Amino acid sequence: MADILTSDLTTGTDSLTGDGVFDELMRAFEAHIHREFSERRIIGSEYTQVYLGGMQSAMQTAVTFLLGKQNADKQADMSAAQALLLLQKVETEKAQTEDTVLAGAVVGAVGNQNAVLAAQTTAFTRDAEQKTLKILADSYAVRRSTNSAEIVPPGLDNADISLVSQKAAAGIGVVLDIGV
Repeated sequence: MADILTSDLTTGTDSLTGDGVFDELMRAFEAHIHREFSERRIIGSEYTQVYLGGMQSAMQTAVTFLLGKQNADKQADMSAAQALLLLQKVETEKAQTEDTVLAGAVVGAVGNQNAVLAAQTTAFTRDAEQKTLKILADSYAVRRSTNSAEIVPPGLDNADISLVSQKAAAGIGVVLDIGV
C-alpha cells in the first residue's frame, strides 16, 4: 500500500495541466462554470461564490477519494494476507492427516508428531507379534515338558509356531531360516 502523496492530489500547477485528482476535478468544474458564465446564467459576484464553492467541493472530494482509495488498498492488502493465512491453515490441517502437502513431505513439529505416531503403531504391532509368539512358545514348552500325546489344537503345532516366529522376527528385521 502506497502513501498518499501531494502529487496524487495536485501537481501544484494550474488545473488545466495538472494530473492530480483535484486538478482533474477542477478541469471538469471549470468547463461547466465557464459555459454557465458564457451563457450568462452566472454573472458578477455569483461567479465568485460558485467558483469558490466548486473549488472547495473539488478539494474535499479529491481528498475523500484519495483516502478512500488508500483505505481500499489497505483492505486489499489485508484480504491478501488473510487469504495467505487461510491457505497456510488448510495446509496445516492437511498435515495432520496426510504425509505430504503442497510444499512436499510434512516436516517440523507436525512431521515429528506423525513420525512418533507411526513408530507407536509399529511398536504396538511388534508387541502383539511378540506376545503371540510367547503364548505359542509357552504352549510348546508345556507340551514338551509333559510329553503330552494329546492332539495339538490348530495354530499351536510346531509349523504354526515356526510361522509366527518368522513373522515376529521379520518385524524387527531378522530373517529366520526355520525348517518346518
